[in-house]
Amino acid sequence: MQLITLCFVFVLSLCTFNVVKCQEVKCRLLQKEGTLYKPSGRSVFYPDDKLEIKCPKGFWDFFSKTTEKEVTCNDDGKWSSSTDCEQITCAPPDDTLVKYGRWDRRWRTGRFEEKKDYQCIFGYKPTNGATFAECTNDGTWTPNPLCQEITCAAPHDNLVSHTSLTRWRTGKLNDQNDYQCKPGYKPTKDATFAKCTVDGTWTPTPLCEEVKCRLLQKEGTLYKPSGRSVFYPDDKLEIKCPKGFWDFFSKTTEKEVTCNDDGKWSSSTDCEQITCAPPDDTLVKYGRWDRRWRTGRFEEKKDYQCRFGYKPTNGATFAECTNDGTWTPNPLCQEITCAAPHDNLVSHTSLTRWRTGKLNDQNDYQCKPGYKPTKDATFAKCTVDGTWTPTPLCEEVKCRLLQKEGTLYKPSGRSVFYPDDKLEIKCPKGFWDFFSKTTEKEVTCNDDGKWSSSTDCEQITCAPPDDTLVKYGRWDRRWRTGRFEEKKDYQCRFGYKPTNGATFAECTNDGTWTPNPLCQEITCAAPHDNLVSHTSLTRWRTGKLNDQNDYQCKPGYKPTKDATFAKCTVDGTWTPTPLCEERTDVCGPPPFLNNGDTVHHKEQYRNGESVEYECQKYYIRSGQSHKTCRNGIWVGQITCLEPCTVNKQLMAERNIVFAYRTEDPNKLYSEHGDYITFECTSNTHPSSDSVGFRQQCLNGFMNLPQCQ
Repeated sequence: MQLITLCFVFVLSLCTFNVVKCQEVKCRLLQKEGTLYKPSGRSVFYPDDKLEIKCPKGFWDFFSKTTEKEVTCNDDGKWSSSTDCEQITCAPPDDTLVKYGRWDRRWRTGRFEEKKDYQCIFGYKPTNGATFAECTNDGTWTPNPLCQEITCAAPHDNLVSHTSLTRWRTGKLNDQNDYQCKPGYKPTKDATFAKCTVDGTWTPTPLCEEVKCRLLQKEGTLYKPSGRSVFYPDDKLEIKCPKGFWDFFSKTTEKEVTCNDDGKWSSSTDCEQITCAPPDDTLVKYGRWDRRWRTGRFEEKKDYQCRFGYKPTNGATFAECTNDGTWTPNPLCQEITCAAPHDNLVSHTSLTRWRTGKLNDQNDYQCKPGYKPTKDATFAKCTVDGTWTPTPLCEEVKCRLLQKEGTLYKPSGRSVFYPDDKLEIKCPKGFWDFFSKTTEKEVTCNDDGKWSSSTDCEQITCAPPDDTLVKYGRWDRRWRTGRFEEKKDYQCRFGYKPTNGATFAECTNDGTWTPNPLCQEITCAAPHDNLVSHTSLTRWRTGKLNDQNDYQCKPGYKPTKDATFAKCTVDGTWTPTPLCEERTDVCGPPPFLNNGDTVHHKEQYRNGESVEYECQKYYIRSGQSHKTCRNGIWVGQITCLEPCTVNKQLMAERNIVFAYRTEDPNKLYSEHGDYITFECTSNTHPSSDSVGFRQQCLNGFMNLPQCQ
C-alpha cells in the first residue's frame, strides 16, 4: 500500500513541473463607452506604455477630482492608477444655515446635476433667490454658499421726512424703524413703524401715501357733490340717507362731514338702518320663550300682548318700528274699560248709577217685565273687548223648540212659544220620555222661558238585567246598557240555559230584555222508550242536569255503548241516545284454518264460547289451540307450520347423503324445527362456500350443503 502511494506522488510532481511556464507581462484595458482613450482601440499594453484618459460628462477621477489623467503600465502588469472614471458626487454640505425638517434630518450625498429642495434657518434665505441646490461638476453644491442673511437696504423714498435713526441703515429681518411722512402724506395703512420683511423690503410698501378721504357711494344714498370717490383735507360732503336709514348718533337723515388732515372723515359717511330699541313698557306681557323684546328694524312689525287688564292701544294687532326710532302705537297698551250701557230693557242695577267699569267688574241687574237676562245671567260683567256680557243684557221671554225628524208635535211647525203655551209630543219608534217611560207627553212654556219638562224623546234603553243566572266572561264582567232592538249574546250559569232556546237577548220597547227571564233550569223529561224494561226508580221522573238513572233493556237488547246508567245532559235529553240497542254478541261457524281443522264445531256460538283446532300430519301448531267468540267476533291466533320435503335427486346432485349414524335414510318429511345432519359421499369433500352440514327445517324451507 505504501508503495502505491509513493508512486502516485511521484507522478503528480512530474505533471506539476511540466505545467509551470513563463508569461509575457501585459496590462489589459476594458474600454468603457463614453470614455475617451489615447491611444484608442487598444486593449493590451506593455510595461512603460502610456495611456491618456478623458472622462465623460458627469464622471471624474475620484482621487484627483479631475476629468483627465495619464496612467502607465508597470513592470508587474498593473496600471499606475485606476483606469476607471467614477460618477461625480457632492458630499452633504456642512452648512449650519440650512434648515432640516422633522423627517429629513440629514442631507444625503448627491449625484452630478441632482437637484434638492432646501430651506434656510430663520433670518436667512436661499442665495440669489435659488429654488433648489444642484450638484456641480466640481463636486460642490450651487449656489455657494447655500444661504445668505435676509437684509433690507435703506429706502430711497423722498416722501419720508425723518426716522428714529440719525441715518437709515441697512436692516435685518424684523428690524423696525419709526418714521414720519412729509406734509400732505401719511404712513400707508396708518402704520406706526417700518419693518424689515422676509422678502428684503420695508413694509408697508410704499411707506407713505397722499392724504385722501375715500368714499364708497352706496345705492339709494344722496351725496353732494356726487360721483366722487376721493376727497382731500377740508373738502365737505353732504349726505342724505334713503328711506329707513339715518345717522345713528344724530338720529337725523341728513348730515355734513369734512375730510380731515389724517385722511379720515370727521364723522361716519354711512347711513345706518333705523332701529327701534325694545320699549320700556311695563304693561307689555312677555311669553315664556320671549322674555325680552329684541331691537327692531324700520317698518318691522311685532305681535305683542298686554298684561291682564290692558289691551293694545286703539285695537292695534301689532307694533311697528317707525322712522323716528320708536314703536307705534304709543303707548302700546291701554286699560280695558266698559262704558255704561244704554239699554232701555234694563230696569235697574245694584248701583244707583251705572258707571264706567274696569275689566271683570260686575253689576247685578234686572230686566223689564216680559224680558229676562240673556243666557240666564245673574249679573253683567266687563269683558276684555270692552263690553258688558251677556250681550244683549236682556231678551224677550220665549221657549224655543228644535223639532226633530220623526217626532210628532202639536201644534206642528212652530219653533217659538210664549209663557203658558202648551205642546203635545209623540215620540217615534224606539224613543220615549225617559222619566215617565211613555211615548206621549204634554209640556208647558213657563214664565222663565223654560219648558215644564224636556221636549226631547230619548232613545229607549234597557238597563243591565239583575239576573244572577246570567254568566259573565273574563273580559265582560258587566252587562252594559243596551239600545232599543239591540241584541246581545249571553250565557247562563251551570245548570241553566237561555229560555226557550234563545240565541240572544233583545232590548224591547218597554225597556226590558227578552226573553224574560233570560235563563231557565236545564231538565230532562222522562223518556218514552219501549225498549227500557225498568229503572232504579219506581217511576222515571223529570231529571235535572247531571241526574243519573240505572236502567235495564228488554231481552235481546242491551244499553247503548255498554252504558251502566242514563244521565241528564245539557241539551235536555238522557244519554246515551238511544238508551238501548240490539245485541250483536253471537258468532257464526268458526273460521277456516290452513293445513288444519276444528276438532268439532257447530253453526252458532254464544259470547265467550270457544272451538279447538288441530293441524294435519307433519304440520306443527303455533300460537293458541283455540279461538273464542267475543262480541260477535272470533279472536285467537293459530298457525300450522309447514314440514320440509326431502329431495333425494337434489341430494345426489350435491353429492350429499344423510349421516347414517343419526338420521333415517328413508325419512321423506321433517317437521318444522327438526334438525337433519348431512355428509359427503365417498371421494368428495365440502365446497369452500358450502353451508353447514347440520340444518334446521323452518316452515317448509331448509338449506342443503354442497360437496365436490
